[in-house]
Amino acid sequence: GTKIYTIDPFFSLLEYFKNSLKKKKYFFVIGYSFFDPHINNLIFNELASSTDKFLVIINPKISDDISESDYFEENNGMQRILKQESKQKLVDFFSNVQQNPIYTELPDFNIKKISSGSFEYLIMGTEDFLNNLPICIEFARSLAKEKEEKQYIF
Repeated sequence: GTKIYTIDPFFSLLEYFKNSLKKKKYFFVIGYSFFDPHINNLIFNELASSTDKFLVIINPKISDDISESDYFEENNGMQRILKQESKQKLVDFFSNVQQNPIYTELPDFNIKKISSGSFEYLIMGTEDFLNNLPICIEFARSLAKEKEEKQYIF
């Protein structure tokens, strides 16, 4: 149904979330389905606002279009990461959600594209993420360093 974000607590929570996104360089999103275009707009807008920001998606299964052959393994099989050439499938998934009238009343106003360079998708559940938290944090740090180095290449 229609979401009314101009009343509290919804307005305050969304404003707090938006401000929190502005303060951080990278985001871990754990177990979120991306089926809420209102929340997606906040995340996607923030990713688009700065090239040094990025998103690490932790989810055991996010889209039926992504298959086992779309991943590679790192850290002795502890992390399954979406291949660069397969990221377009996830970009298309996000775009379809943002345009689907089932999920949003005003699809024309939603952010429909997310850069494949602004996110990584790790196929793992919450328990695996928590058990491998130091490895996941180091993975995010290495991504941040890689993005910084790419910005200074002329």
